[in-house]
Amino acid sequence: KGYLCEAFRGSTKTTFFNTWTAWRIGLKPEDSHLRIQATDDSAKENVETIANIIRYNPAWKALFPEIEPDFELGWSAEGYNVKRTDMPYDQWVRLKKNISPDDTLKGYGYDSNSIIGKHPSGSLVVDDIHTDKNTASDREMKSVHRIVTGTIFPCRIPNNPWTVFVF
Repeated sequence: KGYLCEAFRGSTKTTFFNTWTAWRIGLKPEDSHLRIQATDDSAKENVETIANIIRYNPAWKALFPEIEPDFELGWSAEGYNVKRTDMPYDQWVRLKKNISPDDTLKGYGYDSNSIIGKHPSGSLVVDDIHTDKNTASDREMKSVHRIVTGTIFPCRIPNNPWTVFVF
C-alpha cells in the first residue's frame, strides 16, 4: 500500500496522481484522501484540480455516474466531499462518517498544523515537499524529516491508506 515515485520535473507525475486520486475516490467514495505538498497553495490547487475532474470531466462521470459532489457536506478548498446517488442520502452520510469522519479530499502544505488529527482512509499523497528554502541546510532538512515522521506518518494510523511519495 505504498509507492515512491521519482521522476524528472515535467514528467506529469503530479498530473498522474491527481487522476489516480480521482479514480480512487470513484472506486471507494466513502474513503478520505489527503494531499500534502510544499505549500498550502500548491496543495489546494491540486486538490481543486481533482475536484474539477470529479465535477466536470465527462469520462469520470461515465465511469462513476452514481458519485457526485456533495455540496451539502462541503465542496470548497476547505474540504471536498462526494456522495453516492444510488442510496438514500441519510444512509450515505452515516456510512461515510462510520468509515471516515474526514472530508473526502483535502490538501495542506507539509508544515500546516491542520494536518494534525487527519487520518485518511483512502490515500495519503505527499508530493514534492522539498523547496530551496527547506533544503538549504542540514537544520532545515532535519526539520522536514521531523515533520514527516512526527506529523505526516501518524496520519496513516489507524486506517493505513495508500501512501505515495512523489519527488
